[in-house]
Amino acid sequence: MRSLNGVLPIVVSVGLISAVTAILWRLNSTAAGSYHLVYVYLFAVALIAALYNGRLALLGTALALICADYFLQKPLYILGNDNPLEYGDLFVFALLAITAIKVVQVLTRGRASAAWRPSVPTQRGSFSAIFLISSLLIASNRRLNRQPFGDDLRRASAGCTASRLFAVPHNANACI
Repeated sequence: MRSLNGVLPIVVSVGLISAVTAILWRLNSTAAGSYHLVYVYLFAVALIAALYNGRLALLGTALALICADYFLQKPLYILGNDNPLEYGDLFVFALLAITAIKVVQVLTRGRASAAWRPSVPTQRGSFSAIFLISSLLIASNRRLNRQPFGDDLRRASAGCTASRLFAVPHNANACI
């Protein structure tokens, strides 16, 4: 029974990627060669990362890359492409999948640590990910507006509450 618990996540991950491949293969054969179907695998990879762990999601990503190249991209049923641009789709999918796995791990880390230590708040991992994303959005907004943002971002994130940080202030420099 113990060995079954170790094999079950692998079987579920491979089965999920195989099911998505079957659906996409059927869609590809009926829709006369739809492009960019490889990106649909991102949902399956993110689900595997959320349910199990990042290693199984990386295994699912590798399996999805092989299946997408073999079943979805022309020439069909050959591990190779006539068009080198199709390798770009596979490469971008791999980068997006790795990024999605990391984001899912950060978002679910608070839930996993709360299961081991009940004194840790459940939303800790989610809050840190949301804070990181909001800090990146503030930095990119400042770059677009061509304003200097050296120590301003650090002061803005340290001195503002979450409600002031996300609210639209009357003055553009209200949180700085």
